[in-house]
Amino acid sequence: MDDIDTRLKRDAEAIRADVPPELTSRIRAAIDAQARPPAEARKTITSRKWLAASLGGAAAAVLVVALLPRDAERLPETPVARDVPAYVERLDRALPLQVEKAEFTAPLEQELQNLQADLEKARRSVAEDIAF
Repeated sequence: MDDIDTRLKRDAEAIRADVPPELTSRIRAAIDAQARPPAEARKTITSRKWLAASLGGAAAAVLVVALLPRDAERLPETPVARDVPAYVERLDRALPLQVEKAEFTAPLEQELQNLQADLEKARRSVAEDIAF
């Protein structure tokens, strides 16, 4: 293990990790070319965006107020439950109900038996594992 550490340290020292001056000057030139606008220009751009957004919002609010009806009488009448005709009153006799008992217990009983059998198998398996 010490041999590997020694070789790794020797290889790391042999690697040249300094940046040549030409590359440094190219990086500096690229950063200077992407210079930010002066603070006054940024402030003007920001205030223009704020002004445009405010005027747009105000215009949208005026448009919504102008398009919405001002009187409740202008709204169309929509039918409600009291306006629906009572069809039940037209029936002259009671509807015959034909009810049958649903038998759904057999599949549930079979499922319960299957579950109990699975639990018993699992209990036996755990008992065997503990005894081992």
